Amino acid sequence: MYLGVVGRTKRLDELSAIRIGLGGAVAAGLVLPIYGVVVSGIPGDLAEALIPPSIAFVLGGITAFSTVKIAQRSDRILAEASLGELELEQSEVVSFLEE
Repeated sequence: MYLGVVGRTKRLDELSAIRIGLGGAVAAGLVLPIYGVVVSGIPGDLAEALIPPSIAFVLGGITAFSTVKIAQRSDRILAEASLGELELEQSEVVSFLEE
């Protein structure tokens, strides 16, 4: 959702992976506490209540950052490849799958 709001007007190469990673981290870190409060009320032990959002914060940030970097890399690779190379690779894959 964060990427859809922040990056909807930008091309893939214009996105900052660090910015998207931080946004993903914050979004993931906020979802769990809100869900916990809605489902079970206010938690009794604050330390135990902060562990899952902290893990979600880290993993959400890593996931968002990695996703943007992988997409940007694949976009560059595809942009550099010529149409002839792509057609050759496609024909090789098709012949491999037919065997």
